[in-house]
Amino acid sequence: MNAPKTASAMVAINTYWFSLSEGNQVYVTSDSLTILNFCCYANGAGDIGGSGTLAVQDCISANPQFRNAGSGDYHLKATSPCIDNGENALVPGGVTTDLDGNTRIVNADVDLGPYEEQE
Repeated sequence: MNAPKTASAMVAINTYWFSLSEGNQVYVTSDSLTILNFCCYANGAGDIGGSGTLAVQDCISANPQFRNAGSGDYHLKATSPCIDNGENALVPGGVTTDLDGNTRIVNADVDLGPYEEQE
């Protein structure tokens, strides 16, 4: 008797990844599906790995421009491509503030990541 196949899925929405070290930022295991929707990630050699299925929609492949990632400050610089590049309809219902407690959507569109630029 054959063992049943298992599969898993991951969905990332209004998110950013950026690694300070080498290696995969996104790794998709075999028999799995990863969906990146309104995300920011680097797309250099080795940043995406694995043999599973990766679906990408409305993502940015660029440095998110954190203020000081080396010191743990993942707020976005004013020049970040992640500002106003999210999808408001994908923000969970009832979420009105960012991780700092500030207004979640400022200007036309939500920022990618947990912090909203307030200017």
